[in-house]
Amino acid sequence: MENFVGFNLNDVQKRAVLSDSKNILVTAGAGSGKTRVLTERILNLINCKFVNPNNILAITFTNKASNVMKERLTEKGLYTFNMWISNFHSICVRILRENARFLEGYNSNFTIYDESDKNKLIADILKENDNSEDGFKKKLSFHISKFKNKMQSLEKYEEDNFFDADIEDIVKYIKIYEEKMKNNNAFDFDDLLQKTLVLLTNNPKVLEYYQNKFKHILVDEFQDTNEIQYDLVTLLAGSDNSVFVVGDEDQCIYSWRGANYQNISNFIRDFNNVEVIKLEQNYRSSKKIISAANKIISKNVQRIDKKLWTDNDEGVKIDYKKCYDEQEEADYIASTIYSLNAYSGYSYKDIAVLVRVNSLTRNIEEKLLNYGINYKVYGGMKFYDRLEIKSFLAYLKVLSNVKDDVSFSKIANWPKRGIGDASLEKLKSINYANSMLENLLVLDKNSGLTSATFNKLLGLKTLFTELISKKDELDLVEFVHLVVDKLNLKETLNIEEEDKNRLLNIEQLVLSIEEFAKNNENATLNDYLQSVTLVSDIDSYNEENDCVTIATVHASKGLEFKCVFVIGLEEGIFPLIRQSEDCDYEEERRLMYVAVTRAMERLYLTSAKSRFLYGYRRPQVISTYVKDLDFEKPIVRNDSFTSRYSASYSNSFNSGHNYSSEEYTPSSNTFVKSATQINTIKVSDSDYNVGDRVNHTKYGEGVIVSINGDVGKIAFKGVGVKELMLNLAPIKKI
Repeated sequence: MENFVGFNLNDVQKRAVLSDSKNILVTAGAGSGKTRVLTERILNLINCKFVNPNNILAITFTNKASNVMKERLTEKGLYTFNMWISNFHSICVRILRENARFLEGYNSNFTIYDESDKNKLIADILKENDNSEDGFKKKLSFHISKFKNKMQSLEKYEEDNFFDADIEDIVKYIKIYEEKMKNNNAFDFDDLLQKTLVLLTNNPKVLEYYQNKFKHILVDEFQDTNEIQYDLVTLLAGSDNSVFVVGDEDQCIYSWRGANYQNISNFIRDFNNVEVIKLEQNYRSSKKIISAANKIISKNVQRIDKKLWTDNDEGVKIDYKKCYDEQEEADYIASTIYSLNAYSGYSYKDIAVLVRVNSLTRNIEEKLLNYGINYKVYGGMKFYDRLEIKSFLAYLKVLSNVKDDVSFSKIANWPKRGIGDASLEKLKSINYANSMLENLLVLDKNSGLTSATFNKLLGLKTLFTELISKKDELDLVEFVHLVVDKLNLKETLNIEEEDKNRLLNIEQLVLSIEEFAKNNENATLNDYLQSVTLVSDIDSYNEENDCVTIATVHASKGLEFKCVFVIGLEEGIFPLIRQSEDCDYEEERRLMYVAVTRAMERLYLTSAKSRFLYGYRRPQVISTYVKDLDFEKPIVRNDSFTSRYSASYSNSFNSGHNYSSEEYTPSSNTFVKSATQINTIKVSDSDYNVGDRVNHTKYGEGVIVSINGDVGKIAFKGVGVKELMLNLAPIKKI
C-alpha cells in the first residue's frame, strides 16, 4: 500500500485498482471515474506489482478513449509507445499485420476498406453481373456484414435465411465479394474482428504466443462488446490470464450493430470467481441532473441494480420547454445558447445539442447561423469523406498494396487523365490473374491495347513506377511530399474558389501526416493508413474548439458538457419507437439516460406540439421521458430572445434551401490522427472577424459565421452559406 500510486480515489475506486482477484467486473455508472480507475490499475500493475508493460492489453471502445488513457499514463511517467492500448479494431489490425501469412491469400500489406470502399466493390460486382435492382446494393451490404458476424458457413447462412426471396443471389454475391477481397488483399471492418478470431482459433501456436504475452487484459465499455469481441477476450484470456472489465448495462446503446449488454452477465457466468465492484458515485453532474437520470433508468428491468449519487451541488432546475413547432424550438435553443454565452459566462464549447435522429438538426443549424453562433455537426460530412481527401488517400493505399483494385479505380482518372471505365476494363484484360496496377507496371506496346488507350495509361505507369521505386528509400513524410509533388495538384486543379479549398484540405492532410510521424516513431505508410481508416467521427471532438457541438446521442457517448440540450422529446422521435410496439424499449430508455448524463450543470429539454415529418405536419405527443421526470412546474419561456443577427437574417434560409450541413465552425478542417489531434484553428491574416457584416458584389449582404485561416464561411441573405477566401473575395465590411 505504501507504493500505491492512485491518490484522491474513493474507497470503491481503490478497491477496484488494488484488488488481487483474477477476474473482476466493475459496473461503472456514468461519470463515476472509470477511465481513471482503468489508468490507475495499469499504473498499479506496473509500479507496484512490477508487471512488464508489454504483458498488458488494454482495450477501449474508441480511439479517443485510448488516446486519453495513453496521455494520462504518459503524464504519470510511463512510456506508452509500444504498449497495447487501443480499440478492438486497432488491436486486431496489429495482430493481423503480424500474422496475415497464416490466412490464405493475404499478406501484411493488406488494405483496410472503409464503408465507401466496400460499397464501391459491391457496386462493381453488381454491375459485372447486370444487377441494377434498386436497393439491392444496400441489402447486400447488410447481409455481408451479418454473415461475417454470424461466423457461419455460407451454406448455413443460406439455410437460416431461407425466408428471404433473394437469399440465393445474396449468397452468390457474398462468395464473389469474399473472393475479390482476397484478390485485393483487403479487409473490411467486419473482417478485422472475424478474421482475427479465425486466425487465433485455427492457429494454436499464434494464440499461445498472445496468451503468453497478455497476462493482464483490461476492457473498457464491456457492455458494448459483440459476440466476436467477447470470444476474442475469452480466447486471449485462456485459463491463466487476469481479466478486468468495466461496463455499464445502463449505457448499452449499440445493439443495432451487434452489441450485447448481456455480455456483462455472461462474464460472471463464463469466468471463474468474478469479483463484482459497483462504482455509483458520480463526479460529473449536479444532484438534480443525477436525480433525473435515476428516474429515467430505474424503470428498466434488465440491469444490475445500482443508483447513482453525487456530492456535487444541488444545481439549477432542469429547464423544460414545450414549443409550438420545430421553428420555435430552434429559436428557443439558439437564443438560449446566445444568452448563455453573452450573459452567463459559458463558452460555446461548453454547450451541446443532442438529437435522437440527424434530421432534427437542420432547423437548429439555420438558427445558429442566424445568431452568428459557431457550431460543429458530428455526423455530417467528415474531413476524410471529401473527394480530394479520399482520392489522395487512395493513392497512398494502392502504393502500399498493389493488389488494391478498388483504390486504383478511384484514382486512375484523378486528377483527370481521360482514363475511363473502358480503359480500366482493357487494363484488367491484360491478365485477369493480376491486379490493375500489376498489369500497368508491365504495360508495353505488346499488351494488346489500342494506341489511344496505351498512351493514356503510359503516363500513369511512369508515375507509379517512380513512386514505387522511392517508397522504401524515403521516410513517411518525405514519401508523402513526393506523391504531392508528382501529382502536381497545384497545376492540375483549377483555380476556382472550390478548388482552392480542396488544395487547402490536401495541405491539412499532409500536415496531419507530418504530425502523425512526429508522434509515432518510425511510423510507416501502413501505420498512417490504419489510423485514418479506423477513426470515427466523434474522435475528432476537440475541447479547444470554441463551437457548439451538435451530435446524435449515440455520437456523444463518452463526452461531457456544462450545458446540454436534449431536443425532440416526443413519442416516435425520442423514444424512436412507441411503447405499444414489440421493440427494445429499454434500449431507448438507456439512450435517454446517456443523453441526460452528458450534462454537468444545466440540462434543457424540449418538445414540439407539432412537427413537419415525412412530408406532413403532424401533431406530436410528449415523450414518456418528460412525464417520468415529473416536473412540478415546467419552465416555459414565451419571450424568445433575439440577437442583433437573428432579426435581420431570420428569413435567409427557407425549407427549400439546400446546403451541406457538414460543419460551420472555425475548425472546418479539423480532423484526427491516431495518436494526437491537430487543432487547425488559425488566426486569419485578414482583417475580418466572426460576426462581421459584409457586402459581396454578387451575393449582397451577409454575416461571417466562421473563419479558418483566410477561408471564411459567410451567410448571405436569400443565398445561403458560401465559403470564400477572405483576402481575395470581392467583399467589404458594412
